[in-house]
Amino acid sequence: MGNKLKADIVVGFCFIFAAVAFFIPSLKLGIVGPEAIAGPGPGFFPAVCSVFTAFFGMWIILDAVKKGSADFFGTDLEQRSNFKIIAFVTAIFVAFVLIWAYADFFLATALLCLAFNKAFGRSLKFNVIFTLLYVVLLYGVFVMLLDVQFDI
Repeated sequence: MGNKLKADIVVGFCFIFAAVAFFIPSLKLGIVGPEAIAGPGPGFFPAVCSVFTAFFGMWIILDAVKKGSADFFGTDLEQRSNFKIIAFVTAIFVAFVLIWAYADFFLATALLCLAFNKAFGRSLKFNVIFTLLYVVLLYGVFVMLLDVQFDI
């Protein structure tokens, strides 16, 4: 297995696609707040994040082009194992969205953390502690402090 670039160009375009997918709705929310309220509008933060995401996507593409060609569909063991992980993580995220939509956000988040940590080989002790802390902090900050509701 050589030192090959492994589909960085595709990853860069995925970053740009995701950035555009979030940028367009952020414009509809409004970048600037209402005249009576000073400060940015509800679409400001998603727009800024989208711009940075697109920038880093372009950076990945330019870096990949400078380094040479890429082996997009290689058959070495590393690429096959990475494909399995990507497919598993994608399935986990789809399950997260479905559980959030039909059950509860915090249950979906806990299962998402548990599954991601399992996918990346974390120990059971780390997995449980991380999941509990993450969900408690998420609930404390967003629900208790900021009064944000996670309903779809």
